[in-house]
Amino acid sequence: MANKQAHEIIVVYFKDGIDYKEQLETMKQIGINSSKTEGFFSREIFHCEPDNRWVDYFIWRDMAAADESIENSKKIPGAAELFAKIDQEKSVWSRYYKVSDK
Repeated sequence: MANKQAHEIIVVYFKDGIDYKEQLETMKQIGINSSKTEGFFSREIFHCEPDNRWVDYFIWRDMAAADESIENSKKIPGAAELFAKIDQEKSVWSRYYKVSDK
């Protein structure tokens, strides 16, 4: 499965007191180095208003590229401050291989 595309789905919740505008900007900044990572195919950000939940959806060439993106995210200016806004207890990071279109 090393050659299969990796789909990374991150469900993000922010800590209390961070408004929508700041959340959106944080989501954009956290993924700023993603497109610079070799093996990056695409990224989409979704927001669910009732429970203020975000979904960050990436497609990578393979799991190795997804792994490299983690290292690249640590190089974002102010990375520690950006990640400190996220509720790590509620947020979920997961990766998948697509197995069917049907």
